[in-house]
Amino acid sequence: MLGNGIDLQMVDAGGGLGVAFEGQPPFDIGVLGDALPRINPPVGTRLVIERGRWLVAGCGWYAAEVVDVKHAYGKWFAVVRGGISHFQLPASWDIVHNFAVLPLERWPYACPRPELSGANVTIAGELCTTEDVLARDVAVERIRPGDVVVFPEAGSYGWEFAMHRILGHPVAERIEA
Repeated sequence: MLGNGIDLQMVDAGGGLGVAFEGQPPFDIGVLGDALPRINPPVGTRLVIERGRWLVAGCGWYAAEVVDVKHAYGKWFAVVRGGISHFQLPASWDIVHNFAVLPLERWPYACPRPELSGANVTIAGELCTTEDVLARDVAVERIRPGDVVVFPEAGSYGWEFAMHRILGHPVAERIEA
């Protein structure tokens, strides 16, 4: 019981612990741990912390094959098989979600393989909307059709948050290890 007659049953010490998407340092759980004793709720009061995406974001990755590299409207684009229909988080929250390009050397086609090196690129999906963008104007060392772009920290708001079957596009394959 607090001095003003309020029977405090629960203290919510915060929620939605953050995930470092845009090059920020990762959330330091130790700082939170050091602060908890200072909260000091009355005896019998529950202390609640919603761990959110911080707990599960690192448990998933989104990978998509590059199907085309093209120059349009003065900018470079890499079109991937997928996009926001598989991984909606970057577009929905307008965040810079880090990614890596996994180069694959096989190119079984008779036509020349397009390539972009040392330039900025926008990673776009297959949908017929300008909102289908996973990363906008990000520097890459090299990207080509047949390579795979891999987005870490997709274990929360990844597959579960996607717009499955939008415009008849197939659901992303989910591989659990």
